[in-house]
Amino acid sequence: METAKKMMHSIPSVRQMSWKKLGLIAAGVGLAAMALMMLTVVTLVVGTPVLIFGGIALLLASPCLCCTAPLWLPPLLFIGIPTLIFFVVTGGIAMFLAVMASVGSWWLYRYRRGPMPPGGHLVERMMDRLRNAASRTKSTLKSTRDGVYQVASARLIEPEL
Repeated sequence: METAKKMMHSIPSVRQMSWKKLGLIAAGVGLAAMALMMLTVVTLVVGTPVLIFGGIALLLASPCLCCTAPLWLPPLLFIGIPTLIFFVVTGGIAMFLAVMASVGSWWLYRYRRGPMPPGGHLVERMMDRLRNAASRTKSTLKSTRDGVYQVASARLIEPEL
């Protein structure tokens, strides 16, 4: 009891604090309140639709999940759960991100330097389609613009009756 009294006397009262300290405390409380409000808004805005649509999707997909359980349950038990335990024990998300970064780096390296990585031909095809679409749009605009100029100049040259 006596140590509690000593602690109360060692803590300065509000009147003894400087304006700078009071401002810092008020700013910290304000930031904490703002963060809590934003978290509440984000939870309500994002969480409600996710909960509703996720529930509907689960309700609609549950017959398929029940019928196909003999197919996906063994891989989940023998691959999924040990993988989950491995990630939890060895560092969780950081380990997952490191693995994903190394796989992404390997894919980019093979795409740029080595033999084509899995899915690389799809990227090439998409890039070709984008280039072709851009060149088609450019030529269409050029021909349309030239036609518009020719029609406009023909109208300017024709005498009005």
